[in-house]
Amino acid sequence: MHNLLKLIEINDYRCVLLKIKNKIKINVKEEIHSIYLNKFDESMVKAKISFEDIILLLETNSELEKISNYVVKKLIKYDGCNEQEYPDGEEPDEDEKDIIISDDGYSVAFLAFHLIEYCVLKQNKNEIDNYVKAIRIPNAKKYSKEVTEIFDEVNI
Repeated sequence: MHNLLKLIEINDYRCVLLKIKNKIKINVKEEIHSIYLNKFDESMVKAKISFEDIILLLETNSELEKISNYVVKKLIKYDGCNEQEYPDGEEPDEDEKDIIISDDGYSVAFLAFHLIEYCVLKQNKNEIDNYVKAIRIPNAKKYSKEVTEIFDEVNI
């Protein structure tokens, strides 16, 4: 069985996914495109982390909220957000508004790739540049700086 398939079946993975879904409105599809299976293992190699590193991260209860906050902040920053419109006079407080990130949805595997990145940041922030370059994210330096700031923000 592929590591990615094992990961998405872990209760703590599902717990973080639920925390994310409770904070922002996203549609998560249970389907996993086959390309993600090998890409996940390749990404771990490029990140210089192991599957066990990710499992240990998820088993640390104090990290679950931080991970979900990290992913939420990234989704809002990079995927944009379309706030729900309300009639005049009926706007809820800012903390009560729904935020819709994606209308067509994410694969249940999307969290796995965020976990790799979070794990790199957790183990050695100085390695994030190398990882981001290895997975070929455009504007790698800028992206590395931004995700490090998000990581620091949720780990205060």
